[in-house]
Amino acid sequence: MKMQFAKHFGITAMALVLLLALNSGGMAEEPQYGGTFHWAMIRDVGSVDPADAHATFRINVVNMMFNGLVEFDEDAEVVPDLAHSWDVSEDGMVYTFHLEEDVYFHSGRQMTAEDVKYSFERLSHPDTAALGYWLLDSVKGKPEFADGEADEIEGIRVIDDHTVEIELEVGDGGFLRKLGTAYASIVCHEGIADDMDLIEPIGTGPFQYVEYEPNEHVKLERFDNYWEEGLPYLDAVQIDMLVDDSVQMMRFQVGDQDLMDVNDPMIWHTLNADPEFAELLHQQQGASVQVLTLNYQKEPMDDKRVRQAILYGIDRERITEDVIGGLGEPAYTPLPPAISDMLDIDDAYGYDPEKAMELLEEAGYEDGFTVEAPTVPTVWQRLTLEGVQADLDRIGIEVEVQVMEPAAYTEMMNAGEAVMGNMNVGSQMADPDEVFFEFLHSDRTPGLNRAAYTNPEFDELIEEARETVDEDKWLELYQEAAEIIIEDAPWAFVHYPYVNRAIAEDLHGIRQFPTRPDLCIKEAWFAR
Repeated sequence: MKMQFAKHFGITAMALVLLLALNSGGMAEEPQYGGTFHWAMIRDVGSVDPADAHATFRINVVNMMFNGLVEFDEDAEVVPDLAHSWDVSEDGMVYTFHLEEDVYFHSGRQMTAEDVKYSFERLSHPDTAALGYWLLDSVKGKPEFADGEADEIEGIRVIDDHTVEIELEVGDGGFLRKLGTAYASIVCHEGIADDMDLIEPIGTGPFQYVEYEPNEHVKLERFDNYWEEGLPYLDAVQIDMLVDDSVQMMRFQVGDQDLMDVNDPMIWHTLNADPEFAELLHQQQGASVQVLTLNYQKEPMDDKRVRQAILYGIDRERITEDVIGGLGEPAYTPLPPAISDMLDIDDAYGYDPEKAMELLEEAGYEDGFTVEAPTVPTVWQRLTLEGVQADLDRIGIEVEVQVMEPAAYTEMMNAGEAVMGNMNVGSQMADPDEVFFEFLHSDRTPGLNRAAYTNPEFDELIEEARETVDEDKWLELYQEAAEIIIEDAPWAFVHYPYVNRAIAEDLHGIRQFPTRPDLCIKEAWFAR
C-alpha cells in the first residue's frame, strides 16, 4: 500500500511554476553547462549542518549539498528523492524505502541503507544537539537510544544495501512529510566526528562543499558524479554573506549577482520602476507568517485580555500596504498560508482599536503600558515591528524597539526572556505538527516556544494528533488546537511575507516552492 496521507487535504497554496527567464533572443531551447551562480545574504548562514537547518536561507544552502529520502514538489506534495519508492503497512506503522542504487557521496563512497540508519541515529543523538532532534520521536526505540539505554534505534532496520525499513512505536500521520525536511538529510559518517559534530558537509547533492568562511562566503562546486543524470548544469556556487540590501541591488544591476532576495520595499519599487529590471521581479506566496510573541508567563502578557487587545490593535492592511510596501499580505490566522488553508481556519482579530482599548481597561491597563520588543537588524523584521509600534501607540501601548545582534537576539528569545518578541514562523513541510509542536508545545520551552505558551488541553490535542493515522480525526484535532491558539493568543499575527526575488535575465531553470527550502538550483543554467 502506498501512503498518500496529507495529499488528500488539498493544499491550496498559490500556484507555483518553473521559472524560466527569457533572454533577448527568446526562450533558450537547450540547457547549457557552465557558469558560477552568484548569490548573497544579509546575514551569515551560521551552519551548514542539516541537523540544524531551520531558517530558510540555511535550508536553501544545505539542500544544495544534501538529499533526503523524499522531498517536496512545487505543490508541497511528497515526491521521491534518494528513495525511488516506498511501501507502507496497512496499519501505517512500518515504512519500507527502496533506495536509488547508483548514488555516491562527495567523498566518492557509494551511499547505502547503512548511511540512512546512521544519519537518523545521529539526528536522534543528544550529543548532536540538533534542532531537528524531535523529528523521529515516533520511531520505535528512539527514546531508548536517545537516553543511552540502547546502541541503536531498534525501529530502523537495514534490509539490504538499498532497502531500509522504519517501524513506528506510535502512529504518525505526518511521518513521510517529516522525512522531506532538511533535518532528515542523509550525511556521510566520514564527515562527522565521534562527538557527532559536523567536520565536513559530505552529502550526495548536486554541489559539493569547497569552503565556508564565517561572515564572508560559502563556496560550492559541481559534483560530477551526481546521481541524477545530466545535473547540475552550473559549475559552481558563490554565496557572499553580510551583504547589505542596497549593495546587493547594485551588484544585481551590474550583473555581479544572479539572484537577489528582496526584503526592502524601497529596493523592490526601485527595481520595479526601471523597465530594464521590472520584468526580472518574481513574487509568490511564502511558507511563513510574521508574528509577535507575547510571553505567556510575564506581565502584562500573562493576561489574555492584553494579548487579545494587541491583536485587535494591529492594522494589518496598513502595515502590509504602507509599511512593507506590498511585499506580503495581511495575516488573520496564526499559521503559514498553506497550513491555514489545509485546516480551513477562519480569519480572526480584525482591526478594532475600540475593542482593544475596552479589553485593556478590563485588564486594568486603561492608561496603557510600556513594553520592550527585541528584533534583528534586518529591514523586514524592523519594518514590521515599527509598523506595529505605531498601531499600538494609538491604543496606549508604547513599544520600545530594541535592535540586537542576531546571535544575542536568538539566545534571548529562545530563553523566553522577551516580554514581546518578533518572529517569523515557517514550515519546512506544510504540516501543522511542525508549527504547533515545534513552536507552541510546552515541551519546547526554553526553545522555539518563545511565547512560553502553556496549555495542557492544547498539548494533549497535539500529542493525540501526532499519533493518529486517521485523516479525518487528524484534521479535526488540529482544527481544535487552532481554535485554542486563536483564543489564547500567544502570538499576534501580522502578515504573510511573500517570497520576493529578482532573477537575472539569462538565468533559467530556477525552481521555487511553498515550503522550506523555497529555492532549488540543481536545474538552473545560464544562457550565455
